[in-house]
Amino acid sequence: MDLVGKKIFHEPNGEGTITAFDGEFITAFFPDSNKSVNYLYPSCFQGRVRLLDGSMTDTISEDIEKKEKEEEEKKAARANKIQTDLILMHERKQSYIKDTEPIRFSSVKAFCDHYTKILQNEINFIKATGGKHITVYEGKLIQAKEGRYYFEFETDTELSSNNGSGITIYRFGERLSGTIENCDENSIIISTEHNLGAKKEETVQSLVFSIEGWRLLESLIERLKEVAESATDICKDLITSGFDYINSDSNIKTGQDKAVEMSCSQPITFIWGPPGTGKTKTLAKIAIKHINNGNRVLMVSYSNVSVDGAIQRVFKHLGDNSRGKALRYGYPKDENIKSDRYKYSFNYALESDIELKNKNHTLRQEYRDSDKLSDRAKELKKEIKNISIKVAEREKELIKEVPFVATTISKALVDKSIFQQKFDVVIFDEASMSYVPQIIAGANLAKCNFICMGDFNQLPPIVQNDTSEYLSVDIFKHCGIYDAVRNHEGHDWLCMLNTQYRMHPQIAEVASKTMYYSLLKTAPTIKDERDKLLGSVPEIAEAYGIADLSEMTSTCIPLQDHSRANILSAFISFALACRAGENYDVGIITPYSSQARLLQNMAKDYADNTGKSGHIPCATVHQFQGSEKDTIIYDAVDCYRLQHPGISRICSRIIRLIDLVKIGSVCTLHSV
Repeated sequence: MDLVGKKIFHEPNGEGTITAFDGEFITAFFPDSNKSVNYLYPSCFQGRVRLLDGSMTDTISEDIEKKEKEEEEKKAARANKIQTDLILMHERKQSYIKDTEPIRFSSVKAFCDHYTKILQNEINFIKATGGKHITVYEGKLIQAKEGRYYFEFETDTELSSNNGSGITIYRFGERLSGTIENCDENSIIISTEHNLGAKKEETVQSLVFSIEGWRLLESLIERLKEVAESATDICKDLITSGFDYINSDSNIKTGQDKAVEMSCSQPITFIWGPPGTGKTKTLAKIAIKHINNGNRVLMVSYSNVSVDGAIQRVFKHLGDNSRGKALRYGYPKDENIKSDRYKYSFNYALESDIELKNKNHTLRQEYRDSDKLSDRAKELKKEIKNISIKVAEREKELIKEVPFVATTISKALVDKSIFQQKFDVVIFDEASMSYVPQIIAGANLAKCNFICMGDFNQLPPIVQNDTSEYLSVDIFKHCGIYDAVRNHEGHDWLCMLNTQYRMHPQIAEVASKTMYYSLLKTAPTIKDERDKLLGSVPEIAEAYGIADLSEMTSTCIPLQDHSRANILSAFISFALACRAGENYDVGIITPYSSQARLLQNMAKDYADNTGKSGHIPCATVHQFQGSEKDTIIYDAVDCYRLQHPGISRICSRIIRLIDLVKIGSVCTLHSV
């Protein structure tokens, strides 16, 4: 088609003449402005460019339709490629994480002997390699109780450590002992018997410590000795009989109501909860059902976030009848729980003794108004500490009486007031992230029912020593549930929560096909709600998509700590997040801790320079555990200079991406 010489009109350039056309671009000269302008053909004629010669209109319309069809085909091909890539990633993830076959133990003793040896290997490895010295900053005293001081520090290092792990603090030439209470995306909370010379209004500029993760493992070995001596029937079945309950003649049982029914009618129930399927709601329903039946329930989990979420949901279901029925034991991360008089066990213990409560209030008021260097201040501090010790003793008695106790598995394994009890029911949440012997030790506290909740397609247990590979086998695989699901068979212990209420259906469909064997369904009401929010990233305007940087000068930098960084992709990711963050709750995720630190610093600089208070969290998937956002931007990092992407890291973490997203996800991808 010859368009050269044809007249066009364009506001604001006016009338012009087409001087060149190569099939992709037209060039037009505008005499009024004395300039030539290039336009993309045929899309320019869908905008403000108008052809003044009507004889060519039909031909141009046909070209526009042809172009639109080509774009739709490209769009569909990109969507298929995303789905295919995710499937390949999932398959490689399965081979990377799931390649250790479980041992089928014939006796409790064989199990305990095996894992005691493996745990001791892990302990020896950690001790031999020594704890890495970690520096944290801007510490603030946030609480003092039971003779311990709790400090929150900012960190720019990804910390993969169990809550409850011991630490050695290096302070002014001394070595002080402490404990990790909680880690999240940008901060860590530690407790110690030493006040580190800080008051509540002061700041500890920096602190150096090393993690003694082996101490928790030693406690676990002690619990295994108790299992070997007096394992319950529930423990024996979990250890030796899981594969016997695979039922090739049945399908997987599904639904929240079925999960509640099974948890009350049989000794062992596994609840498989993919993202957004109401796992915490189901947990609360199960707890309430057992409480109403007169049973005492212990709920444990790998993380403080999960424990806090459970206690909040149980209180919501209990309503006006909640006081004295449920307690959060151990250090809560949630500020609302920490300040609540009836949810947090320490506060509830103080409330239960009016005389002690009034005395504590009077002493603390006097201490706040006193000269902190005076002898009277020292006396007041000592009296307040003695009250805290008395309250702690009362707290330990209370958790032997209340119907529902929620704490971390680390706390349960080291605290006598938990592990020396027996509960009618034990609920273990986030089970896929815990070692099998941890779960067995928790199950040994159950007299009647054990409920194990989690998702074996999410993050596995953390193992440091390559020779301790059996610690990476999760409880679902140990009991034959993973094999049953993979072979499309039922398992008498298993119920799946198969309806999700969080994600846009397009995201859920990817998750269902790639990770959940097409079993995951979407609640009918979700699409309309999520469709309203699809505009967070206008260039994509879909529930998921790719910002392809392969044609840009993108360079990945390998670092000495085996991490990686990519400045261009960080800028692109952050720019997308800033725009999305104007109207949506957005987060940036990356597989590498160095890239996460770069993005975190960009977020801080942006907040400081713009004065905007909105925080854009930037972290690895591990650090995002337990959180969710409207939109997640995944910065893949890997590209030029590398022969291949870090598949093992990406695959082990991208699986968790789906769990975080309500509305949309954008990946920044590169050529390698």
